[in-house]
Amino acid sequence: MVTTQFRLSGDDGVGLFEPGDIRPASFSRVPEDLIRQLRGVRGLVSTASDVLDEAGWQLSVPSSQLSPRHDFAGNVIGHALTLRYLPSRHLVVYPGSGLEPPKLAHHVVYRLASRGDVMVIDASATSDTSTMGGIAAATAVTRGLSGVIVDGGVRDIEEIAQSGLPLWSRYVTPRCGKGRLEAVSVNAPVTVGGVQVVAGDLVLADRTGVCFVPAEFAPQLAARLLEVTRNEDADLPASTPPPPA
Repeated sequence: MVTTQFRLSGDDGVGLFEPGDIRPASFSRVPEDLIRQLRGVRGLVSTASDVLDEAGWQLSVPSSQLSPRHDFAGNVIGHALTLRYLPSRHLVVYPGSGLEPPKLAHHVVYRLASRGDVMVIDASATSDTSTMGGIAAATAVTRGLSGVIVDGGVRDIEEIAQSGLPLWSRYVTPRCGKGRLEAVSVNAPVTVGGVQVVAGDLVLADRTGVCFVPAEFAPQLAARLLEVTRNEDADLPASTPPPPA
């Protein structure tokens, strides 16, 4: 019998752990033409936060809590697929630890994702541990994810930037999640930035912050958001040419 050794360094076997609570991505999806309209909205997250407030939803998170980790162009919009981590109950290294695969589960999310989805990770119970790095980010891009939101840590920031994956996180750390984190659910409700996020929520994200829109409210939010944007554009002062020298 061949025995696999799982080491803390390297990426072999990472992200394949299947927690006991895995739910399908069976939610209703917002029409793509509506998403395209929202991608072109100036000040998207600020206006969406106002519209959510008007409707009584408490679902916006500022960039002071979830910060974009590199520059990118445009708005990120997609349905949320959720992943929740808790701290491992074991020490990082313990007798037999090398015989167990890491309990990270991002590849499980990738397997369930459709193009344009956003992975939303709740690792808020930890304070110094990375949930993903450069290799996981590059794979997310190849699987068609439009972004990743992490209430927790990430690492390999230069590699993430090179991958082009828009990513927000609470902090950056060199400490890997192998042996420190355990996935407990996929597509169950999570807490991110102090708000509840449900799989299927429409994620709106830019450099200002992140909003989570219940899928059933997305058509109403989009209509109101586009109305507010038109009104704001009409109120902008007309540009005038500079006076002659």
